[in-house]
Amino acid sequence: MSERPNTDQKEITSPNRDTTRLIAEAAARQVVIEHISLCPFAGSKVEQRLRDLETSVARLIGFMLGSGLLGGAAGAAVAKLLK
Repeated sequence: MSERPNTDQKEITSPNRDTTRLIAEAAARQVVIEHISLCPFAGSKVEQRLRDLETSVARLIGFMLGSGLLGGAAGAAVAKLLK
């Protein structure tokens, strides 16, 4: 008895890349929306926390620049006194 190939089976193909990307983006967007609506730490507090973080980073950069300027000025003054 010889085996014949099954011609009833259809060929399996993968979806094109754009379709896959759109599905993944939609799923990710939905997960983020649900997380924001359900998480007690997210939600409406996100904007305020982002503003606080931006302020903290700006303050830190300001402190670094200020300490650099003051340190440089102090170093220059000491160098001038020792000269």
